Amino acid sequence: MIRDEFTKDVPLSISAVQLQLIDLMNFTENLFADLIPSDYYVRIFEPNSNQMSKSIILLAVIFFMSFNLVHSQDIEEARPAEKGFYVGAFLVGTSFQLDAPGLGDETDTGGGLGLEGGYNFNKNFGLFLSLDGSNMSPDEGEDYNLVHFDLGAEGRLGGIDSSFRPFARASLLGMAATIEDDGFEAEISGTGFGLGIGVYYFINSQLAFDLGYTHSWITIDELSIGSVSVEVDENATTGRLGLGFSYHF
Repeated sequence: MIRDEFTKDVPLSISAVQLQLIDLMNFTENLFADLIPSDYYVRIFEPNSNQMSKSIILLAVIFFMSFNLVHSQDIEEARPAEKGFYVGAFLVGTSFQLDAPGLGDETDTGGGLGLEGGYNFNKNFGLFLSLDGSNMSPDEGEDYNLVHFDLGAEGRLGGIDSSFRPFARASLLGMAATIEDDGFEAEISGTGFGLGIGVYYFINSQLAFDLGYTHSWITIDELSIGSVSVEVDENATTGRLGLGFSYHF
């Protein structure tokens, strides 16, 4: 187990929060092992752009600041927040497949960063808004940017004092993919819906880490090349694996 190796020769003063997070790593590793393609993990932790690397460094700094903040206080069992607003950020690994005749079944993958906010009406139900962007790297052709905007609802399980909160969510969404190359710019855009599952892990009453996967079905309805736009009717699917944190007010 990760925890056994990590704690073998460490001082007794190690943060209790860090040990809890190691348990979360073990839990989520088993939960998602058979659901998510391994290439998603590669895209999250081994990005192919300097911009993505900076995003990961920034999020990592925020993670460690959160650890130190909690470690500087008394670590006590606390009930997760049940009602109110929350904000969060996450790393995302993304896949995209355009289901158009003659294109085969090739799937592009990439990675990026996302932001999320919402309101929880109680411990079991809430609404959320999220925005994420990824740099996509197809096997052939130029890299391009893929953006999602989601508005949806989320249901959660778990007792009042439970640190683990499994969740399922559904959302309406907009999507746009843009490619720019030597003055040439093209964009496809559309709308659709997404379904997702995941788990929150609260380390105190306000701070939670989360891991989740969302699959989306999208209708592409517009193609823009430069200043010219035409209507189209194509289908696409995307998959997003997110790893992040949220602060509940």
